[in-house]
Amino acid sequence: MKTPTRILETKQSVVYGCIFLCSILMSFIATNNPFLIGNTYVDSSVFNYVARVILKGGMPYRDTFDHKGPLLYLIDALGQLIHESLGLWFIELITLFLIFLLAYKIAKLVGCNNIRSLLVVLVCMVSMALYFEGGNLVEEYACLFIMLQLYIFLLFFMDKNISIFQLIISGFSFGAVCLLRINMISLWIVMCIGVLIKCIKDKKAQKLGRFIIWFLVGACIIILPIMMWLIAGDAFQPFIEDYFSFNFLYSSQSGNGGLINIVKAIALFMMTPPVVLSLIILTFVGFKDKKFLDFLCLAALLLSVLMQCMAGQSFFHYGMVFCPIVVYAFSKAFTSEHITGLKIFKHKARLFLGLCAAFVLCVIVLIIIDFPIKAVMDKVTGIGKNFTDAKTVSDIVVDNTDENDKIIVLGNNDIIYLLSHRESYSKYSYQDPIIMIDADKKEEFLTDIRKLETKIIVANTESVIKSYAEDILSKHYTLIGTVGKFEIYERALKYH
Repeated sequence: MKTPTRILETKQSVVYGCIFLCSILMSFIATNNPFLIGNTYVDSSVFNYVARVILKGGMPYRDTFDHKGPLLYLIDALGQLIHESLGLWFIELITLFLIFLLAYKIAKLVGCNNIRSLLVVLVCMVSMALYFEGGNLVEEYACLFIMLQLYIFLLFFMDKNISIFQLIISGFSFGAVCLLRINMISLWIVMCIGVLIKCIKDKKAQKLGRFIIWFLVGACIIILPIMMWLIAGDAFQPFIEDYFSFNFLYSSQSGNGGLINIVKAIALFMMTPPVVLSLIILTFVGFKDKKFLDFLCLAALLLSVLMQCMAGQSFFHYGMVFCPIVVYAFSKAFTSEHITGLKIFKHKARLFLGLCAAFVLCVIVLIIIDFPIKAVMDKVTGIGKNFTDAKTVSDIVVDNTDENDKIIVLGNNDIIYLLSHRESYSKYSYQDPIIMIDADKKEEFLTDIRKLETKIIVANTESVIKSYAEDILSKHYTLIGTVGKFEIYERALKYH
């Protein structure tokens, strides 16, 4: 009878089955999973709302404000086309499977056997879970493209043959990340410098022209159609203003981009276990083996942390883009004779690997036990209070409006638009933290409220914008309900 170890080493279908199982388990951490349909949390609600505007014939940036890249909204729109409730979860499941599959392939490429490669996949899963924060975020989708690009870069630096197709895929991945959020391209910055140095050192500089041409072809394949779509929809100029100008303002304003906040954000991520362990592994192995590739990956990780923290924000989901380098670092750890013990630990190699495996598996067990059960309990008992309150508010909105009536929600709660199937009267479906950053946008939004054409206004009492709208609400609207932190106002009868 074959042992489980023997099966994993000989049956590739079993390996892929394990990877898919990891993807299924991870997908239930997503907020909008089959147990919690409609629970999309703050950021994901905004992206889903923009996607709904697109599917109704509108355009991002022009008809509704947000400052992420257009590819994200198209992914969400595709999810809604597949299935209104579960389509996006299905896309996330496929994304996670591909991320874990690439993690496995990277580990195999570095030299791990099947068992160690699956351990690397588990490390990737734990790291993703640590940073996930509900999913459907730009970092989740960017992680897939960065992982794919890392695999291609590894092929190059290991002197494997790089095909034209792989060069096109490299450019495509770069373009995709730029269309998600442009500050996640640190891998390309570092590795492209590495490619240049390697080509010059190997006296193969003539290859650079071929690399650049096919790379640009791949980038144009994804960038040009989306730019043409924005231009055709008269949304290109708003895209420039929101994606570049507003983001620059968002990053540079003293409240976020100050040196102290940047240092705090860097310190936070540098102290997270995946980053700490990866830095230690890459530094140790790099100086022991003196391989150029290890130092490039170390530099890519450090630059990625720096670029993610330039806005002075400490959102944990930023850390998902570190996962590809974490995968490489642990692949090196599981194959390096310096770490596994063949040199410095000798006969304790199995003990070291066993402890690593036990640690990872313990964390996995916690994930397996906690997240699906919590998801079921949230659905059955309604202990997910924010979602429950938003659903109650949405029911009140539906009862007091017609299908074509537009509403305004003060704060950052686009989930109410989604659950009530109502559109925002204002271009600014959410206002926090926009009004703290751009005074012009604040005045534009307040002008929309002063028109008194909105039958229902939902106010989040914790929102900064409510204080600016207080006079309008008290004079022209009547409070008809309070649900948790939400107040529902109806326009006074004389203004109907």
